[in-house]
Amino acid sequence: MKCVYTGVMESPSMSNLNGFGKAMVNTFDEYAEIPMSDVNNGIMGLQSADIAFLQPQDGAITAESLKHLKNIGAWICGWSGDCREIIPSCYFEYAKYIDLTCFSNMNDVRTMRSLGYNADFLQIGYDPEIYYPDSTVVKDIPIVFMGNHFGHFPLSNLRREMVHELKKEFGNDFKAFGSGMPDGSYMGDQRGEANIYRRSKIAINLSHFNYERYSSDRLFRTLGSGCCVLSHDYNNIFKDFTPGRELITWTDINDLKQRISAILANEQLRQSIAKCGHELSLKEFTFKRMAENILELYNKR
Repeated sequence: MKCVYTGVMESPSMSNLNGFGKAMVNTFDEYAEIPMSDVNNGIMGLQSADIAFLQPQDGAITAESLKHLKNIGAWICGWSGDCREIIPSCYFEYAKYIDLTCFSNMNDVRTMRSLGYNADFLQIGYDPEIYYPDSTVVKDIPIVFMGNHFGHFPLSNLRREMVHELKKEFGNDFKAFGSGMPDGSYMGDQRGEANIYRRSKIAINLSHFNYERYSSDRLFRTLGSGCCVLSHDYNNIFKDFTPGRELITWTDINDLKQRISAILANEQLRQSIAKCGHELSLKEFTFKRMAENILELYNKR
């Protein structure tokens, strides 16, 4: 079975595959990536494909390219791991030609289904070769949050308030990294980000959206790195986690501060939750599992 991919998780080259590319190679008999910089010529040059997995961020892929994929017998799956308040118009245009439109949240899935398009849920993954625990690393950061400071999403104000309040409450014991954050940014430096997580006892998860089953891959990276995660209690988080076992949920900032203090005072509990969270991340949320989920969606078409 041959799978082709184009999108923002593109590897530097087929001889230098990233974590997603390696997972796809190990899942499919044949795997190839089409550079986003020349996506339409790359698609039009294909002679065969069983699955075309597309991660379009804009309207760069033409209708002619999508029709060509159908003509060579490809099952086309479009996917977005991002959330936007309004689904970009290009997704509706793509949906006219592709077989399945997938999102990493159920809100957008339901919107597409309500308009008559075939849509499903597909979770993002993480690379366990980058994000992993290391018992030799000193955990000298009690509390960390890593996320960018953008001000135009539904939970942006909550994120800003959370960072401010945790700095006020915990001082230098709390570190916030990301674009616009007070302690610097690790944007584009996954290994540096992973090292920060390995040094941290507690990692906070707060996405910009409270959408059903949605969290950015930050959540899976923190779990994979061996942090004890305190996650915002987003809609239907229980469908993927057992709160109190693999992570701890919080509802508001006062609740979060109380839970942080309780966990820092109970090292045995912190380690137990971190261990269970890491085990679940390896089982359900790696790029390998994501590739398997793509194949499962294909098989149930």
